[in-house]
Amino acid sequence: MSKISEIKTSIYLMLVEKERLTKWDICVWFNLTERQARKAIANLAHEYPIIALSDTKGYQLAKTENDLEKIEHAWKEIDKRQKELEKRKVPLMEFRDKIQKTLFKKGEIL
Repeated sequence: MSKISEIKTSIYLMLVEKERLTKWDICVWFNLTERQARKAIANLAHEYPIIALSDTKGYQLAKTENDLEKIEHAWKEIDKRQKELEKRKVPLMEFRDKIQKTLFKKGEIL
């Protein structure tokens, strides 16, 4: 088992036992940077129902039907972030198209 897999497994088992873990808990317990801790949680969330809400500190594993409201809240936050990221993409794509059109006119793109 790789180190990343071991860490993911350990974080999962801790979330099973505890109500919530913070990013800093994960950093300290596993000697990870903040970025590594976020990535470990993101990878874990690809496999398990991890709840992370903007108005609540830390990460939680959905375990019972009592977590459904939090799950729906988390889902709505993810949808909202996706919409915001799509909006941010528009000027980037417009700029790319403008540059490509200019380069095409100059004969630099075939």
